[in-house]
Amino acid sequence: MEVLGSEWKHPVACASGVLGSNAPGMMTAASMGASAIFTKTVTPDPRPGHPGPCYVDLVDEEGYAMNAMGLPNPGPEVMAEEVSSFREAYPEVPVYCSVSAEDPDGFARVAATLSEVSDGVEINVSCPHAGAGMGAELGSDPNAVEEVVSAVVSSVDVPVSVKLTPNVDRRTLLEVAEKAVDAGADALTAVNTLGPGLRIDPTTRSPVLGAGVGGISGPALKPVALRIVADVALHLGDDVEIIGVGGVSKGRDVVEFLMAGAKAVQMGTATRDRTFHEVALETERLLEELELTWEEAIGAALDSYERALRRLGWA
Repeated sequence: MEVLGSEWKHPVACASGVLGSNAPGMMTAASMGASAIFTKTVTPDPRPGHPGPCYVDLVDEEGYAMNAMGLPNPGPEVMAEEVSSFREAYPEVPVYCSVSAEDPDGFARVAATLSEVSDGVEINVSCPHAGAGMGAELGSDPNAVEEVVSAVVSSVDVPVSVKLTPNVDRRTLLEVAEKAVDAGADALTAVNTLGPGLRIDPTTRSPVLGAGVGGISGPALKPVALRIVADVALHLGDDVEIIGVGGVSKGRDVVEFLMAGAKAVQMGTATRDRTFHEVALETERLLEELELTWEEAIGAALDSYERALRRLGWA
């Protein structure tokens, strides 16, 4: 299948996160069967990230995980070397570099450097704990997103995806998505983590995460992510590819995202105990049971979803 201008073996890719921080992590994801790699977000200058703890796993107990990494990364030049090392080992696995900055020029500079060694760029305007002026704060402003996307698109010759934040109202989200596509985005990644959220340790009387707050991922995010994928698919139709992310851990999750209008998905939190290969096989088997091809599954639920929206007065 072709996604973001490259051939993917199946629709389950590695989401931007810990496994995409360096060459060894990317190789681990590839060995687990990832069809493509989305790197950890890279900024114009190296960042140490937030103080620990940076991650709390509550999937088994409460259905979600929380993280506040703070976009730690070695900077674009070092990451370019990591990506090149990975590509030498796994030339058949496409790599897309996630980028972030405080202004359009910063985004463009990082994207230009990393586009020389990657198959595409994913613009992160959606991290809920990046800090003032970055991430979701930036991605909540449609005009700011348009400026960022325009700057990146004009600086690279590879496909560009924009990772959307779920932390805005429906009208704003659709305006952000439309502005991104109008500015030249080839795809939209929906969505980043929900939040920021807060958990408190009663014993220490302090937040469980070093940053205080963090993004919510895992199964609890899936219904929100699915709704956003479907809303964007209905609003923009065939104008853009959509990559779904949020709570993917099994084949049924992938099929639901496909039926909501996504062309492919990313998996992150679930890699704690599932491989990309396992989920891809489950997806293939379920589609066979449903007597659907991958192409036929994409958007299969949108007609019924649109009818439901009309009853609510939202379509």
